[in-house]
Amino acid sequence: MRSIFQLARWLAVVLLSMLLLAACGGGGSSPKASPSSQGFIPAPAQTSSTKPTSKTTATTATSPTSVFVAQPTPTPFATPNVAASAQANGCAITPFAKSSPPQVQAALYPQWYGSGNLWFAPASYAAGSALRQLSNASIWFQGIVPAIALATQAPKVTGHLKGDPATTLTATPASASLVGAVRPQEPQHGINISFPKPGCWQLSVASGSQTLNVTIWVIPIAQRPDVANLLATRKSETPYPPPASCPVTAWNGPADHGAPYSADYQIAGQGMNLDTQMPVYFATQSDLFVVYGNFPNQPNLTGQLSGNSTGVVRSSWVEYAGQDRSGWRGTILFSTPGCWKVSVTEGSAKVDLTLYIYPADCAPPGNSTKALPCKPPA
Repeated sequence: MRSIFQLARWLAVVLLSMLLLAACGGGGSSPKASPSSQGFIPAPAQTSSTKPTSKTTATTATSPTSVFVAQPTPTPFATPNVAASAQANGCAITPFAKSSPPQVQAALYPQWYGSGNLWFAPASYAAGSALRQLSNASIWFQGIVPAIALATQAPKVTGHLKGDPATTLTATPASASLVGAVRPQEPQHGINISFPKPGCWQLSVASGSQTLNVTIWVIPIAQRPDVANLLATRKSETPYPPPASCPVTAWNGPADHGAPYSADYQIAGQGMNLDTQMPVYFATQSDLFVVYGNFPNQPNLTGQLSGNSTGVVRSSWVEYAGQDRSGWRGTILFSTPGCWKVSVTEGSAKVDLTLYIYPADCAPPGNSTKALPCKPPA
């Protein structure tokens, strides 16, 4: 089933967290659930349902459980030639230091800037493996990049796009699980750095009387392997364009949402954000929605199928609390193909959207990401 393959992609993120925790020696989460340091947890399974009472019925299942599935063999990650790209665009990047900080042995941070008592490094990145094995490449991607600073005082990281001082980065303290015991005898500081645009960036890392200035080349997020995979999968899973009679709501992304390397598709509503890993939906096939925010009660999902057809949408939600974000994860199932108007609400917060649900016989078989040939319903 397509949903199994989709869950497999999410499992890769969970396993990354396990690897990071093992490599860095720290981290934890709320007992509500077992999310990763990126905020992801196993998807809840559909556990119960009720029969529809009318054409526009939504029901909520109870007692969701967790589901784990195997990850298929991946495609290796090809490291981009950062120096060549930067040089071709007139960006004189700062080389990494020839050595690492003394007594530092952490595969997560293979290359460093700095010297003496101030050091700064991005985490390495590799994608395409079920374990997302750490590479020896320190790469800056558009989106959210986890970094670390070794400094006696909490550092302040600032920066802007070269030639465009109005385009600035955002730097926020990272969860402890992304830092770990890199050099226990000295203070260490995790930082999530968000780059809104690719290109040549000038960064400043200040700690006390010391300042470290570096120039880096930030690669477009579309070239990041997990994002490239999402874009390619969405294209291959889409059987045909939604009919003009169904004005579907556009999803933003893929983009990171509150945590490094956590790209998904997003819709911003009123006091609520709705995320999904793959916004291509098939009747009778379960899919995943995530509602982020501190909502005390589980969301309520309702749906109305246009035309004269009858149908039901079912949802099962589980609450989770991650180190970077929290919210509710839901398993969603539409009984009937067609154009659906959907609302997700909790208190005064809500997201309204229009989705086109494809016929079940269009869905990719097994672990495939290629939709089967099919035609729109008559």
